[in-house]
Amino acid sequence: MASRGLWSRALSNLLNLGPASVPQASVLWQVPCPAGSTIALSAAGQVLVVTSLAESASTSVAAAADGTITTVTSVPGLPLTAAFYDPGFTEPPGGRAYSAADWRAVIVRQAQLPAAAADVAPGEQLAAGGAGIFAEEVYCLETAGLGAAPVYVATGAVVTAACPWVDQAELILGVYDPGGSANPEGSVVAVGSGGVKLWAHSMGPVPVHRVTGRPGTGFVAAATPESVALLDGRGSLLWTRKLKTPAVDLAIQSHGGPVVVTSGAILAYDRRGNLVWKKTSREPLRAVVCAGYRIAVAAGASVVVYDEDGLEKWSLPCSAGVLDVGLDPTGKLAAALLESGTLVLARGPGVAPVGATPVAGEGCRP
Repeated sequence: MASRGLWSRALSNLLNLGPASVPQASVLWQVPCPAGSTIALSAAGQVLVVTSLAESASTSVAAAADGTITTVTSVPGLPLTAAFYDPGFTEPPGGRAYSAADWRAVIVRQAQLPAAAADVAPGEQLAAGGAGIFAEEVYCLETAGLGAAPVYVATGAVVTAACPWVDQAELILGVYDPGGSANPEGSVVAVGSGGVKLWAHSMGPVPVHRVTGRPGTGFVAAATPESVALLDGRGSLLWTRKLKTPAVDLAIQSHGGPVVVTSGAILAYDRRGNLVWKKTSREPLRAVVCAGYRIAVAAGASVVVYDEDGLEKWSLPCSAGVLDVGLDPTGKLAAALLESGTLVLARGPGVAPVGATPVAGEGCRP
């Protein structure tokens, strides 16, 4: 067997390491969808589709379920991120109650502020009108509609990233101040109720590429093109690690350690900053999401789902490159947005949502 190269394959299958041993997901439904969208998946199997309409500087929000996609609303401003609410979050005091069916999209708009605004701290209420001062206003578009006032104003700065839900805050932002003649600075900013800035942490002279949080962990992760960092819920830096190649996406595991995806590698850290495992890929990696005890990665023309020890559990082969991926809170359902303009919902092996019947189609291969 060894001389014929059979032993290594037999051992891989025995240890659940070979590609033939990894089960594949079953497609529940698929629907045409704009390829340049951001998606999120709820516990009920509903997919939120947030699309940037750059030509009109606006954002379109749609909901997809049971193979049908329905437009919900369209508002001025461009999207940064979107997600459904997880009941595990600890909401800041004074906020309204949310359910697992509620969603939030973070929208940014450019604005001109009066000259007096130069001395006003970001996040405070600013008067409209005036001339000369560039700013970006951040709004929360939610299930109940768009807020009348911005939740944060970045004066003379650019909002580069956002996380729509986080423990004990309204949202987390990445803010880049080009500094003019002074030193540029990228920061992670936590925003509370009423647009109050709860804390800010500097990440150095480069923009913050990704920010993320996870309910119950008490941690916030942030990535620049050069590094990844883990902060506690008060904004104190716990550790930072240099990256050999730029970060593409970022997520947090159940134990609080971040997973970083670069163009060709998955890096899984524990909450102390130790690199627990690493996987390289010949396929381009574009997105990562964590839910339950699973890690889903958009890898070329497939979604690959791992457990938190790095063992591949199941996959969803597709007919086109995967641009974005979503997991439901249990990690049993996955949504994939394909380059071909198709949105796919699939279930992991052994999972049978009520009323869902697997179907075949061109979006993903059986």
